[in-house]
Amino acid sequence: MVTDPVDFFDRIGQTQWHRDLQRTLIYWLGIRQDDELLEVGCATGRFTMQLAHLTESVTGVDVSAKMVERARFVAKGYRLHNAAFAVGNIVELPFSDGKFDKTLCLNLMFMFANPVQPLAEVLRVTKQDGQAVILDPSSEMNPWSAQTYCHHHGLIDFDRDSLLSLATAMARYDGLHCQRAGDVAESVGGEVLERVPMLEGLMEITRIRKR
Repeated sequence: MVTDPVDFFDRIGQTQWHRDLQRTLIYWLGIRQDDELLEVGCATGRFTMQLAHLTESVTGVDVSAKMVERARFVAKGYRLHNAAFAVGNIVELPFSDGKFDKTLCLNLMFMFANPVQPLAEVLRVTKQDGQAVILDPSSEMNPWSAQTYCHHHGLIDFDRDSLLSLATAMARYDGLHCQRAGDVAESVGGEVLERVPMLEGLMEITRIRKR
């Protein structure tokens, strides 16, 4: 059993189901080599480091200094000189207006009962006509549907336990689902371009253009 939060999130980034998400996202995002990317809520930076292979500059930001410390340590071991990590809060990001071509936020926005401020910050640091990409659990995500997914895909041990733990945590919140993202995005200067189900409908991704 993994009890340290840094170790837990570091291992999640290496599970089969999370790597499936990463591969699908990378294909779907259409990243260009000159894109400047930001991942908000990057934890130990595993996905940020994957993005570093595709573009010249990527930054990960997380509220936990310990997560950022681990991310920097691992990135240094991989000699990823184009991946930077910073400590920061999604409601007050430490970046200038319109800095990033694409801003990604995975499994974080749903925690906010009122997501207007965090989504406004994500769009603030995104360039005009740039994109914010929000991945969050769908209304179908719960421990029972996650268990069914694990059974169908043969997930065992930490792969299974981590997804079930995440599903249990997600079930405690009633924050931003993709169905609401359009209304919220419109109120803070964004326009929803598309919504796509992922992980067999357990999660949904929303692509938002900054107007």
